[in-house]
Amino acid sequence: MLSDVAQAAAPTGTPHSPAAHGPDTREAGTLATQSLRVAGSTTFVGNASADGATFWSDVAASAEASSIPATGTTGPLVIGGTCLPKIASPILPFAPTVPATDEDDCLTFAAVDQAGSVRFRVDDAAAAPDTDGAWLATTAATRLTLATEGTDFERLAAPGAPTVTTELMATSRGPIEGTTDPGTTVTVHADDGTVLCDTVVPNAAGEWSCTLASALTPGAHDIAVIATDAAGQLSPVTETTVLTPLVETPEPPVIDATEVVVGAAIVGTATPGTLVTIRDTEGAVICFAAPADENGAWTCEPAEPLAIGSHELTATARFPGGSESALRTFTIEITDAAVDPVDPVDPVDPVDPVDPTDPVVIVDPIGTPDAGDGHGTTTTPTHGAELAFTGAPVAVALTLGGLLLAAGAAVVMIVRRRRA
Repeated sequence: MLSDVAQAAAPTGTPHSPAAHGPDTREAGTLATQSLRVAGSTTFVGNASADGATFWSDVAASAEASSIPATGTTGPLVIGGTCLPKIASPILPFAPTVPATDEDDCLTFAAVDQAGSVRFRVDDAAAAPDTDGAWLATTAATRLTLATEGTDFERLAAPGAPTVTTELMATSRGPIEGTTDPGTTVTVHADDGTVLCDTVVPNAAGEWSCTLASALTPGAHDIAVIATDAAGQLSPVTETTVLTPLVETPEPPVIDATEVVVGAAIVGTATPGTLVTIRDTEGAVICFAAPADENGAWTCEPAEPLAIGSHELTATARFPGGSESALRTFTIEITDAAVDPVDPVDPVDPVDPVDPTDPVVIVDPIGTPDAGDGHGTTTTPTHGAELAFTGAPVAVALTLGGLLLAAGAAVVMIVRRRRA
């Protein structure tokens, strides 16, 4: 019995076809196209290099499908398009490889079923004398070499064909859903080869779902679905037909922010290309939005700013000339414009804003500030304090001076008349 492993944890590679290296003409057996890995390892048999030469290794980054002889038969062991040459010898520090373009240049192996695993023993009379009968083994560095002891390998079974459970898609962009082997990825193609969904990762139960990269036209569409395992092996193709709705109903729009300042726009997301309308609970239109962009983003600016406070509104999305979504009800809070904390508006006189905490500078008309003796000072008044210096004493002095001058002039005129 061989150990069939359906999944592994190495990077993907390109599946290999035996036909790429020519048909197997040996009488002893046939070739099997499969991926290998050292038993108990999480890595694959692939190609790597050391000291400028190529050797076989189970380095994870070199995962490749392989062309190997079936158990109980003989044939070349082709990994990543290379094989061991007939000149290979166990005395070499590693096993150099050559391109497997001509399989007659490759060392012939017998695939031996032993202890539930498969091993490969050199079975090639044309090989070097010290090579015939040797086994593939691994060194401490996990390099594959020729040795007297064999190495067990696991054959990785290719993934099974994925299933498609969707018949009628909810929208023109899907989703399309189905199942596949856990550990694989799924790719969905249109009948013209266009990739509709690429490398879809299923959940732990193997269930997968994808939203199409571009919308399909209404009607029936043939699709092809294929799964790829971690070794790059491809599953059989699943071909089926899915239907897109003739009349598509968009999803209700989503509101991004439910608290905005007065006069700001309402923004959100909706099905791309749809028109969003915001109404109040009475049905009056608050605003219309331009068609949602390719990412579904839309902006709706009310013709009249909503009053400060809470507003219960509704939102719908519809295709131009088409169907409309279900109603979405939401509450939005309209707040006042933000107040500058450094210089808040004077609540008493908003026309002439003054910060009540700002100091008031009082200057003597003569221009000499002093320490607060009434002729000039710099103070920080508090509510209820006396009014600041206004210059009233100067006005009184000027008035008295004027009266004295007038009285003097009258006295002079009286004296002159008496002398006359």
